Amino acid sequence: MSNYDIKSEEKFMGQNAWFSLFMGVTLLIISVYPMLNQTSAPLLFLELLLF
Repeated sequence: MSNYDIKSEEKFMGQNAWFSLFMGVTLLIISVYPMLNQTSAPLLFLELLLF
């Protein structure tokens, strides 16, 4: 592998990691959203900080 291939692979892996993180947080919000009606907002923010 040339140096250019390694750099492009690192860039791709970095983008893939950020995309996966964004999708995971989005799915977490979608799955938790129905519980917002029963719980208070400060409790939810506390849970997110602990997570």
